[in-house]
Amino acid sequence: MRELAIEDLRLLIGQRIGLEFVIPVALERLRDDPLSAGDLYPGDLLTAVLRVLATFWKAQPALACQLREILADVTDRPTEIADAIEAFSTGR
Repeated sequence: MRELAIEDLRLLIGQRIGLEFVIPVALERLRDDPLSAGDLYPGDLLTAVLRVLATFWKAQPALACQLREILADVTDRPTEIADAIEAFSTGR
């Protein structure tokens, strides 16, 4: 699982495959670099993580807390990321 590339993680998360296994690995990568890029744009992994349904985050409060900690370190927020952060923060 830890050998997956950023793009692999982004795709799995976007397709909602194995989130309980993939999200912890993605958060580990995002701790190192919140704007990790797959094939789309800087921060595309973070955006994919932020777009995971609120029901997942409610069921996984420890992971949600880790994500909030990562977000606190994100100062550069391009539009794609800013919109996803807003949606995550408001529970949409």
